[in-house]
Amino acid sequence: MSFPKSKIAATIILVFLFSQNANAAPVKAGASCTKLGQKTLESKQTYSCIKSGNKLLWKKVPTNSKIPIPTPTPSATFSQDPAILATDYSGVASKAKISITTSLPTGTSTPTIVFDAEPSVPQINISRMKEQATFALKTYSALLQDVKVIHFLLYENNSWALQRALLLNPTSDYVNYNFKMDMKNSFTGRPELHMPCRSFGGFSVSALKEPLVVVQNAQCDWADSRETTQGIDYSSSLVAHELTHLLQQRASGTENASCVLPAWLREGQAQASGIALSITDGIDTSANTRNAIFGRMIRPTGIDAFTSLETQSPGAEYNIGAALSEYLIGRSGLNKLILLTSMVNAKSHECSSRDAMMIKFASAFQTVYRQNLTSFYDEALPYVQYVFDNQPRI
Repeated sequence: MSFPKSKIAATIILVFLFSQNANAAPVKAGASCTKLGQKTLESKQTYSCIKSGNKLLWKKVPTNSKIPIPTPTPSATFSQDPAILATDYSGVASKAKISITTSLPTGTSTPTIVFDAEPSVPQINISRMKEQATFALKTYSALLQDVKVIHFLLYENNSWALQRALLLNPTSDYVNYNFKMDMKNSFTGRPELHMPCRSFGGFSVSALKEPLVVVQNAQCDWADSRETTQGIDYSSSLVAHELTHLLQQRASGTENASCVLPAWLREGQAQASGIALSITDGIDTSANTRNAIFGRMIRPTGIDAFTSLETQSPGAEYNIGAALSEYLIGRSGLNKLILLTSMVNAKSHECSSRDAMMIKFASAFQTVYRQNLTSFYDEALPYVQYVFDNQPRI
């Protein structure tokens, strides 16, 4: 899957970096502040600490402005989390799921969901996509307070999807981002998927006033009976997967999360979130989703399996990356992971080199987790092997 485009969301930072200011004195424009560049939220208004002459003063930040993401004070915010013991591996997935579904505060509002489906798509597929989107957006609402509408396209034929996407005619928030060109390139390069449901795919576009999530239906019922009897279910996690990419893009402030996140985390977090938020007809289908994701995983024999997924996307980032991300979230929580994503923000529309991307990411990882990547890989390897050893092969 490809997951282009994003924008910086002030809400993400205000939720996770500045909750520590809850007991501070009320903030107002012109009042004194103590730390240059600090941001805070008071009565739904964002304020920034600026230098005026020789003084530091609070200044209102327009709600539609792009807010640079500050670097928090590591010593005051972070500590290294203890490794999870092998005897506790069986509970890691549950811990990760609980963190994903309960760690985020409840937003004061949830974006309006607008669905547009190709006429040939079965109604049951449309209904279940709406169910998934509603469920996932309730979980993510605190991170999307500035988003009023999210568009969803459910399609079977590329030509129809391209036409419908271009009819949206959104205005990009990135001067250098050409939405129409991106849509033409995206759909021209995507195969027509007239085959079983395991071919579901999609992408998200966050660098828009009204973000877009695109899902390819692949001309089949929502769950292929052959897959269902094997306990495999891809479909019930797809919308949450795509919405997670949207959040990655917005948190990192880049049009393309692959510019700032290693492949194993970009896809792995989306898969772990897809597992946690899997739902079909009101039923939690996360167990079937785990079967689907981990049933085809290759057992890693060393951390080279992880380092190879930093700058390459051979496919293993979807399952090995999911196990790595599941361990990271289960051990340290979702909030730290979102904070990590915000710290690697890239306001440019262009990607830096892969090596430069990983240097920046590794530095941010060290800051947030007080642990270098190699040490984390060594620690997590036995858990990823445990997932393989205890998951039936498909």
